[in-house]
Amino acid sequence: MQFVDSVQLRYGVASDGTSRDVTHYASSDEVDALAGTLEDKWSRVVNLRVCVVMRSQGADQAGAGNYIDCDGNSVASPDSHARRSFTAFYALRNRSGFLKP
Repeated sequence: MQFVDSVQLRYGVASDGTSRDVTHYASSDEVDALAGTLEDKWSRVVNLRVCVVMRSQGADQAGAGNYIDCDGNSVASPDSHARRSFTAFYALRNRSGFLKP
């Protein structure tokens, strides 16, 4: 996509398959590395965090400076383009209490 530098998907992981409290965010590989069966691992996922880093179309005359990346770090722009990250959280319906066992 034009002007998209990166897209990061991270999964909000709970301590077990019944809790709704996110203890940390993990990549899909990190979720797969959790202990238990495939169902045990992915049943701990409560929400999805999507972060997109966008860059400007043209070079910034004053110098691009720093931006906050998807991990919350201040990062110097590698070129003269301005960048900004946008983050959204999506609750997974099967973990939000809509469906009762």
